[in-house]
Amino acid sequence: MLNHKLVILFIALTHFIATNAISQEFDYFKEYDYENFRPNDFQKFYGRIEDGKIAADQLDEMCKNRPLGFTVEAKNVALETSGARLTYNVSKQMGSVDGRAFRATYFNASLGEWTGAVFKPMCPGLYAFSLDFTAQVSADSTEDVSMHLLLRRSDGDRPGKTVATAIKTSPPSRSSGHTRVVLMLGTGDEVATIVELTDSTTKALLELARLSIYKINHLPELVRDVDIDARGQELKALEAGNESDH
Repeated sequence: MLNHKLVILFIALTHFIATNAISQEFDYFKEYDYENFRPNDFQKFYGRIEDGKIAADQLDEMCKNRPLGFTVEAKNVALETSGARLTYNVSKQMGSVDGRAFRATYFNASLGEWTGAVFKPMCPGLYAFSLDFTAQVSADSTEDVSMHLLLRRSDGDRPGKTVATAIKTSPPSRSSGHTRVVLMLGTGDEVATIVELTDSTTKALLELARLSIYKINHLPELVRDVDIDARGQELKALEAGNESDH
């Protein structure tokens, strides 16, 4: 009888601990369930700006507990030029890793960390990238379409260096490719994707491309000062596609 009571007590205690942990986790995230900026959201970011800049120590404080994860998609993109940077034409408003709306309140998208084609994080960290695509070509061939994930350091040349490649498996003419990689990103680094055709005469259709990005861990040693005006001008140039090589 005593053992039976101990078992019941153990189950009840385990349930209490699990329920309390879930409740605390929910309390942590529930403030981000709103879809629009609130006054304190502006303060969390703009309140850190001094003389047009956010100092590295201020950015570190803002970023150290900030989760980030989203998925973007592109659909039915006619591939006419090899090596062109892909714009993800579906996900104007991105989705979080748990399916909620990707909004500035939670992920600060308004800071321009995602331009529609380029991921340029303010918060440094260890990031996981997963890239999947399905493409169709006019005739069967081998490795005729591939997608490259490019990394450009904040002081490097554009478009950056290939860090991962997804290759379409052929035949058949319609097939898919996949790759994933984990990268250490500093403030202002850039990640983008390009599509490459091994045969310039090949007519291809990118039926679907899906890029998922998730911040695994904060890396304070890669935090850098941010010049707000300079960053804003650079992001506008990236979105317009007329940025310089540096």
